[in-house]
Amino acid sequence: AGEAFFLENPSLLPEILYGAPVPKAFQHRIFHAEASRAKPFRPGEGFPCLSTYPLPGHSMDMCGFMTEDSVFFLADALISERILKKQGISYVWDLDRYVESLHRLKTIRAAVYVPSHAPVQEDIRQLIDLNLQHINDTVERILTILKTQRTHEELVEELFVQLDVQLSDPLFLLLGASVRGYLTSLEKRGKVSHRMVHNRLVWWT
Repeated sequence: AGEAFFLENPSLLPEILYGAPVPKAFQHRIFHAEASRAKPFRPGEGFPCLSTYPLPGHSMDMCGFMTEDSVFFLADALISERILKKQGISYVWDLDRYVESLHRLKTIRAAVYVPSHAPVQEDIRQLIDLNLQHINDTVERILTILKTQRTHEELVEELFVQLDVQLSDPLFLLLGASVRGYLTSLEKRGKVSHRMVHNRLVWWT
């Protein structure tokens, strides 16, 4: 149901990330997919020629689809090394569920895998490990930065300076939300804490 809402109302995604109607600078083509009619379904239902596999994390209720001849469409579950280097990190809605989905992918056998953001390939184990390692490296960077108290925006600034990535307005909106996803995951694990200091929300290890 979560995915259906955004498929039918793609223009609302940047406003949800921003928390209000977005300034003109954030009205970028990456947020302007064409609206589609969507019918919610449960994995395993409604598609006699396809098998469905829940792969949440990158987005709320993302799924992969396997054809009868063993072609597995992964949606946005895996990101190529080129894109990771270019952007610094990938977009994630829920980091913990995304990591679970990556590990689940290792158990799914197919003849061919078709990721949206990486080349078609017959073996995705190396790409899965690359994405998992990239997450672990990002976690370590964040924990190191947060040895000193930082606001979310200060953390984003220092993280992407270290990654040698210059964020555009829309990428700040998108990947800044990902950093919040990392912070939520780390706080649940007891790795970071937050508090209000002089009307500023600060995070630290």
